[in-house]
Amino acid sequence: MPAFIIVDPSLRDFVGHHHAYDSAVAGAAGQAGFRPVVLGHHAAIPAVAEGLELVPCFRRDIWGRHPWARPFVRGGMVGLPGRLLDHLLCGRDFAADLRRGLGTVAPPPGSILLAHMVTAKHLAGLADVLAARPTLHAIILLRYQPALYANPVGRRGLRRLEAMVVRGATIRLASDSDRLAAQISRLTSLPVETMPIPHTPPEAPAPRPPGPLHLASLGGARDEKGILEIIAAIRLLRAEPAGLDGLRFTLQANDAAPDVQAALDGFAADLPPEVTLLPDALNGPAYHAALHAADILLLPYWRSIYEARTSGVLLEALAAAKPVIATDDSWMSDELARHGAGLLVPDRDPHALAHAIRQVARERGALQARAIAGRDAVLARHSAAALVAQCLSGPPIRPAPARPRIALLFP
Repeated sequence: MPAFIIVDPSLRDFVGHHHAYDSAVAGAAGQAGFRPVVLGHHAAIPAVAEGLELVPCFRRDIWGRHPWARPFVRGGMVGLPGRLLDHLLCGRDFAADLRRGLGTVAPPPGSILLAHMVTAKHLAGLADVLAARPTLHAIILLRYQPALYANPVGRRGLRRLEAMVVRGATIRLASDSDRLAAQISRLTSLPVETMPIPHTPPEAPAPRPPGPLHLASLGGARDEKGILEIIAAIRLLRAEPAGLDGLRFTLQANDAAPDVQAALDGFAADLPPEVTLLPDALNGPAYHAALHAADILLLPYWRSIYEARTSGVLLEALAAAKPVIATDDSWMSDELARHGAGLLVPDRDPHALAHAIRQVARERGALQARAIAGRDAVLARHSAAALVAQCLSGPPIRPAPARPRIALLFP
């Protein structure tokens, strides 16, 4: 039986969407007749392996630094001798770990490798390993902003992958956002396709009885996910004459950076009774319970990070028929233009966010009806089955964009 190998060095616990993503894809790959295998972090906790064939092999996650490079980075030299040295050393270790993991799996011809957690430091390592396995069909999914691939180490990896494709290797580059695919395609001669996103929650329970409008921020407390703006907006609403009457908030507050944790601690010291903080990472069932308990999802993410990047929380919200408050002029606004329901706000603007919260409270019924009506369209585009199907068949054929025409006018 051919293997479907999911490469995720960051699969270690339930922080982030790694477990949800990998489990969904593995399940769909099994349904498609493959042996699904996940290559994860060497210290993955036992609970994440439940229901998965997990091979713990990677010595660090994709953000981990090599110990030999840390003195350079801590000394402030984060360009050429710091970050690039780190990339080169981490890339070497990644290739060795991947090689060892694939040796354990022993994939037969017809197997597929999906590497969906990749930065510049991993590209050359992938090329090294794939060069020795010409029968392996590889899809490399690049989900981060181009700056994370556009350094000398990343360019070197892309050039090697391009040369391998010219020689006949079956290697595809992909992203999960049309905006990102267009931006990353400027870095490489290879086509960059857009893959579906498999973040779809279990079937939603019956609608909750009427009560206070329940707004939630899920997925961990990070500044780029707007947690500081959410706290500021709650304080603004609390100071208004109506206060927080008719509103309820649940904020996932785990794994915060020191500055964000300080803000959370200050907020918790005078926590309104209408607000619940969740200090620990949530496993799959607990996360989905929190998602389904909410009426509105808060996603006021920073455009500097999420202008083109995707959000698993947004897809899960739309697939669960939940309206959202999200950032304007971003991948999230593109998705809302297609299906679902919600309001768009400028990023880093607590006053606009507070105003939007009042508006969704007034328009709650209409927004929920639109979200329910758009759910089928979300699931038709985004699912683990759709992702695996595209891995097997290739990207859908799209009409070629109109060629630009330039007019030169002379007097």
